[in-house]
Amino acid sequence: MPRFSTDPPRVRLTLCVDADAVGCGPLVRGDGLPYVMRDGRRVVEQSEQRRGFRTVLGADGHVARFERAQPNRTAIAVTGCGNLGLNPGVRAWVDGRWLGVAGPQGGAIAVDAEGRGRRVPTDEEPDDAWVITGPDLVRRGRPAVSEAATFADPRHRVLFPYVETAPGVRHDFGHDRLLAHPALYDDAARGRPVRLDTAGVPHGALLEALAVKGYARCEAPERRGTFRFDGEVLEIVFFCGLYPHHALAVAPDGTVTSWIVPGLSNRAGTTVEALAAHLAAAGASDAILLDNGGDVGLWLPTEQRWGVRPAEPDREDAWPLVACLVYSVDR
Repeated sequence: MPRFSTDPPRVRLTLCVDADAVGCGPLVRGDGLPYVMRDGRRVVEQSEQRRGFRTVLGADGHVARFERAQPNRTAIAVTGCGNLGLNPGVRAWVDGRWLGVAGPQGGAIAVDAEGRGRRVPTDEEPDDAWVITGPDLVRRGRPAVSEAATFADPRHRVLFPYVETAPGVRHDFGHDRLLAHPALYDDAARGRPVRLDTAGVPHGALLEALAVKGYARCEAPERRGTFRFDGEVLEIVFFCGLYPHHALAVAPDGTVTSWIVPGLSNRAGTTVEALAAHLAAAGASDAILLDNGGDVGLWLPTEQRWGVRPAEPDREDAWPLVACLVYSVDR
């Protein structure tokens, strides 16, 4: 699992944000299907929700901004924080204000002017630090994954069957239903059976999608990866989602480390629970989740190469990040 750290202490960590782009994309839930407002209309299609509001990291992007603002320092590594501005509850306190939209709270980590970190209350506004919030992974040295609602995208917690509902039209079956019903989402994330209406979904396509993801039919689904289907309702115990992830961890001595898990969204990577256990075993006193999926990557500016390539090939030339973490050293 690649990582980049503020140890030795000469390495510092800075949060770089395109403030104008933050706040344009959070999902609205609890009013039918989840949606994003764009140009005065509701956008409900899953892939369309994530387009059109994130900036691109490149020669004129975050690295250039960072080095113009801090001419005595050189950026040596960049990791993403793409959920800021997209997922409610992932916010940042920077330059004297909160950026992002408040949502279900996880944990918060503050980083001081020397790049050392510590856990803080989610509403703390320290004068000498920036703060980033996100779903909890580790607290006081122990795995402590926060409640499902702090993860704005259920695909980060559960493995959905990817169903074709019409030629060329596919969606993650159950995704929007879980987003609209937090209690159902929590049950699914905890490995409990949930019941989902299959009206309007071709049954053959649904069963094929379940088979592709490794789900097994049974009479009484009780363990992960099992389901029962009566032609109208799917009763299922979801597998945990497999995803690329970027976590920010703090050691007892204040060292801050980005942990990068490569992969491919819901096909390769790790589960949230396994990541939390790994970070605790590695000695993290606290950790939160910052980014997931195709944007997860590690760019090494001085070497002009990827330490970890994003899972989506088109993002190697256009990395769409509203915010990133920059590790730097004195020139």
